[in-house]
Amino acid sequence: MYLKKTYRKESGRTYLVIAQKFRNPETNVSTDRTVKSLGYLDELEKEYDDPIVHFKEVARKMTEEDITKKKLTLTINMDEQLAQGTDNRRNFGYAAILKIYHELGLHRFFNNRARN
Repeated sequence: MYLKKTYRKESGRTYLVIAQKFRNPETNVSTDRTVKSLGYLDELEKEYDDPIVHFKEVARKMTEEDITKKKLTLTINMDEQLAQGTDNRRNFGYAAILKIYHELGLHRFFNNRARN
């Protein structure tokens, strides 16, 4: 996330927002998403000594929080054993080849070949 400064011609003032870049999966175009509207710079200068530096730091902290939310820690006990009689093994190795086999129509070819 970052601090986006927009100069508005009609008012002659600068507006601040915290924005985030994202890519639209349908159009594959990168654009901005407003996360938080902050207000006009001249009004924020009354509350903060340097609002730009302050809100850049806020945006950086929001980015760090977002990154930590996306992390996942997985723990595996290597000493744990499966109970006897448990059969959880699955064989999916052939699935990709089977899909290609049917897309190419090889199943029809071999069925017709076997009939003749």
